[in-house]
Amino acid sequence: MAGKLKVAILIVAAIAVGVLVVWKLRPDRRSDSQQILDALTDIQRGVEEKSVSRCMRYVSESYKDSTVENKRELVRLAQGGFYEKGAFQCQLQAGRPDIRGRRATVDVAVDFSVDRGGAVSRAKPFTVRTEWEKERKGWKIVRAEGYMDAQMAFEGGVD
Repeated sequence: MAGKLKVAILIVAAIAVGVLVVWKLRPDRRSDSQQILDALTDIQRGVEEKSVSRCMRYVSESYKDSTVENKRELVRLAQGGFYEKGAFQCQLQAGRPDIRGRRATVDVAVDFSVDRGGAVSRAKPFTVRTEWEKERKGWKIVRAEGYMDAQMAFEGGVD
């Protein structure tokens, strides 16, 4: 009886592991454009939740732009901003991704504000140009320009 129970547990465990492996290795059925747009939606939620990890999961380890040298510096910049008191409101409106092979660009219109208990500081709407690369784990941002315009909201903003 105990031997049959052990065999049954092993069979159930093997099936569970098999299902997990198949689920993890299944190909993403969404189009490349949809994967990028979904990532931008998740980044928007990450900004509103002040979640560095949620935002950075879509940033490549090879990230570099004209303001920061690498992903580590970008993480520090995000952490500094996310420690700011108040709630963030962030609306992203992405243009159509321009995909060329394993690279893509997307211009994203951003409306960003910080609400400090009723005192809302708003940056004037700005555009962030993002460059993406398809990596093993999906589409990742390798460069972004224009995001520093959000700083206006931290400095009192435009009302």
